[in-house]
Amino acid sequence: MINRICEHISDFLIKEGMITDKDRHIYSYLFSCIFEELLFDFITLLIGGIFHKLIISTLFLVTTLPLRYFAGGVHASTPLRCNILSYGIMLFVIFFPYTTFSNANLFEYIIFFTCSVIILVIAPVDTANKRLNEKDKCRLHKKTVITVIFVCIVQLILWYNKLTQYSETITLSFWVCTISLITGYIRNMIYDSKEH
Repeated sequence: MINRICEHISDFLIKEGMITDKDRHIYSYLFSCIFEELLFDFITLLIGGIFHKLIISTLFLVTTLPLRYFAGGVHASTPLRCNILSYGIMLFVIFFPYTTFSNANLFEYIIFFTCSVIILVIAPVDTANKRLNEKDKCRLHKKTVITVIFVCIVQLILWYNKLTQYSETITLSFWVCTISLITGYIRNMIYDSKEH
């Protein structure tokens, strides 16, 4: 259904002379990606609102979305697998039992800062299907650094104010992004070794 809507939007843009028929599939795919992302964001916030976890769902989105865009990571092989993985991770983070790090602040600090360092060292991670040139890697790395610094400042404020549930959400979100980066990095190493 979303694909049909996206095709109609592309057809409309062709009729208006804004795009060419040759570009129809590219724009349909682009609109599909935008709709799917907006739908994911809406559902994440809706679930957060329904279960009285709106701040947690917002922190999850604010932490993971820029990191996924700028730092990259592993990508699922099909849109269905991507959706299953994305929604599964979202539900895991939102409904994570937030007593894991209670009385273990040092453990949370270690996880968060270890993930931060790993993200800063290996990001951005591209994919075999879409390799980044050096200019893009440099640009995305700078944006990743800014994102990590911003999140670290927010995290320090949360720790200072003893807002444990929210700081754990950010730590868990960083952990998920780090796993994605490491997996993507290893997948690229395996792919590159087979190419040579």
